[in-house]
Amino acid sequence: MIRVITPPVSEPVTLNDMKAHLRLFHNDEDTIIGSYITAARSYCEEVLSRAMITQTILYTMDRWPSRNRILLPRAPLISVTSVQYVDDDNNTETFANTNYVVDTDNEPGMIVLRSGETWPDETLFPENAVRITFQAGYGAAADVPATFKQAIMFLVAHYYENREEVAARGHIPQVMPMAARHLLNMDPVPWTEDFNK
Repeated sequence: MIRVITPPVSEPVTLNDMKAHLRLFHNDEDTIIGSYITAARSYCEEVLSRAMITQTILYTMDRWPSRNRILLPRAPLISVTSVQYVDDDNNTETFANTNYVVDTDNEPGMIVLRSGETWPDETLFPENAVRITFQAGYGAAADVPATFKQAIMFLVAHYYENREEVAARGHIPQVMPMAARHLLNMDPVPWTEDFNK
């Protein structure tokens, strides 16, 4: 499970920039355009397994992995706040950060056990027992790659012009414009949950 517990304080695309892209010169629809920007950014983050603006994320797993590392499913990784686990008696324990190193250079980032260390061997709570809190994102809006900003703008323009799914050729609903698909496919992140099993 992935859950944002501290959302971004801003969006990668400003309302004014989006209105300029849409050639809008009134304020009547600022609220809905703002909601489209947030929706488009969230969608891009899901597609890319990336965080745009700095945010705090909780990632949970049912058990420790069989490998000596845990991949964190949002890039780029900034830092790991804590690694905790819940035992079978529902007690929460913290796995000391002296037991592992945090790799922020690779994408996706990861937690790697130090030499000679192992994951705790206590019997875990049946579900969501391993709980990792971390920060991910490029930083401020100015640091988000232009490719992703442009994809967000294409998506918002599509949402603005089409208030529901659009029937494309062959009457297949078109949920994302081709230009946005192209931009988002330029930088895939090799993330798979199977790695953490």
